[in-house]
Amino acid sequence: MTEKEFIIKSEILNKLQPRINKTISLIKQAIEEKRPIWIRHHNDVDGYCAAIALEKAILPLIYARHTKERDSFYSYSRFPSKAPYYDYADATKDVTNFMNRVTKFDAKPPMIIICDNGSSEQDIIAIKKVKVYGAKVIVIDHHPMCEEIDKITEAHINPHQVGSTYDISAGMLCVEVASQLNPKINNMEFIAALAGIADKVESKELNQYITLAKKLDYDIEFIKDTAECLDYEAFVLGFTESKDLINDILGADKNKQKKIINLIKPKVSLLRKQQLETNKKYAIIQKENKNKIIIASIDINKVKRAGSFPPAGKTIGILQDYLIKKYPEKKVITLGINKDQINFRASKNTEDFDVNELLNMLKNKLPYAQIDGGGHKRAGSIGFIEAAKEEIMKIAEDYVSGIKK
Repeated sequence: MTEKEFIIKSEILNKLQPRINKTISLIKQAIEEKRPIWIRHHNDVDGYCAAIALEKAILPLIYARHTKERDSFYSYSRFPSKAPYYDYADATKDVTNFMNRVTKFDAKPPMIIICDNGSSEQDIIAIKKVKVYGAKVIVIDHHPMCEEIDKITEAHINPHQVGSTYDISAGMLCVEVASQLNPKINNMEFIAALAGIADKVESKELNQYITLAKKLDYDIEFIKDTAECLDYEAFVLGFTESKDLINDILGADKNKQKKIINLIKPKVSLLRKQQLETNKKYAIIQKENKNKIIIASIDINKVKRAGSFPPAGKTIGILQDYLIKKYPEKKVITLGINKDQINFRASKNTEDFDVNELLNMLKNKLPYAQIDGGGHKRAGSIGFIEAAKEEIMKIAEDYVSGIKK
């Protein structure tokens, strides 16, 4: 396949083409042999965009293969995952559910496609568990990756495999996979632009999707509004699978899409504004290296109600975005501190900050602290036992203060 067969022009996608070809072949093979397809995806905007793009491509192919509507129903499922990785608990639920079908109806174990999750070391045990019971696994992700995922999955697509770091999000990547899997689907440019904007991608690839989305009558402000509204709906839905509602927000019915966005936007805007005011009041702001670095910290437990929107990561993101606008020429790092977790956000000019580097440092220095976590280089979280919080904070603060000017 050549570069022009993608929606956009991208050397990253060109280099990933063999892996995309393999993935498409495996999905078509699963449909042909009537193997159920399950999609697991992160419960955020990028994860939903990734999953829905594939869903729009896969479902018509499944319907064409099955003569009975009931068979089609049992051949596809989609499940959001709260954790930013394929959690062992999710894998256990998946095994329990599909083995019930295998035992009762002599069904085949599913092909599980993990979107916007799946590439990290944390995913390994869950992936291995479903494979013990006969499931086939495909991972389409854009987070920093563990090479072992290549060895334990049927297919694995991640921009890090070809030297990219954060040019293409999982949703953008799945749009291209879906478009080649089923060229008849439409509105993919908007979904790709939405995924990239929501995940704060900045690249020439995203700029191309935004340009194409504008031609479909989606301006940048509407895309941003849609991202915020979908983010809220994902929070409200939790683990519930909602097909029609999410599809309408993503433009399946443009009339309903505008009505839903206009309905939700004022509420989401108010919640975000309230949280920003709270953050501004209670954040502790430090200036380091002759005021060239801004370090903000906030106690998550004290600035939001349990179970309220926005969740911890978004709460920190709201403060981070505000500080970046307030101090455009400075490096900005924000810490959201919980009793057993720290969320980190760092501005893109903070090249020498890396959540995963700090994570490994903490694991080596505090092997008893039950440390886990990770994420993108400048956006992620680290979990630990509450008893180790003071030690964790001391090392984290020293690391952040040591960022070069």
